Amino acid sequence: MLGLFLMAALLQPAQSLSGPRGFDFFLGEWQAEQRWLQDDLSYQAFTNRVQVTKLLQGFGIQDDNFQPSDDGEVYFGTALRVYDPAEDRWICRWFDGRKHKLGDDFYLQADKGGFTGTIDGEDHHGKYRDHIRFFAISPHRFKWEMIRRYQGLDRDFLVGEITYTRVK
Repeated sequence: MLGLFLMAALLQPAQSLSGPRGFDFFLGEWQAEQRWLQDDLSYQAFTNRVQVTKLLQGFGIQDDNFQPSDDGEVYFGTALRVYDPAEDRWICRWFDGRKHKLGDDFYLQADKGGFTGTIDGEDHHGKYRDHIRFFAISPHRFKWEMIRRYQGLDRDFLVGEITYTRVK
């Protein structure tokens, strides 16, 4: 009997990442183990809680991020993603809750079992392109990373990485 159950589970189709339900795997509550590159090329690591909900009649998704503090939790930002059916992609923005600043649009598309996208920008080091990807997606865990390449440099920098583990 167990063998039949396992075979049926293995034959279930994987969730499609295309269309407005593409990010449905992300709904719920997650623990996010993050690591971010600092100016001195060291990494700052921390863990936070992420609460993900649907909005805009199913064409949007919002993840609110909270860090532990002495008083419980502190809100530090929100990612908004809205599906654009005409372009078959997600329009995304990050709201920095600490600086109260809304970032620029960037786009994600379903690609080989995940999502990929790019962001062009400039900082005190020069112009760059960030490559973002969601990958290794399963019902209980997935990964996110941002890799930066500065114009004129032949080197990539892992700017940030997050491992998400489902809480409930």
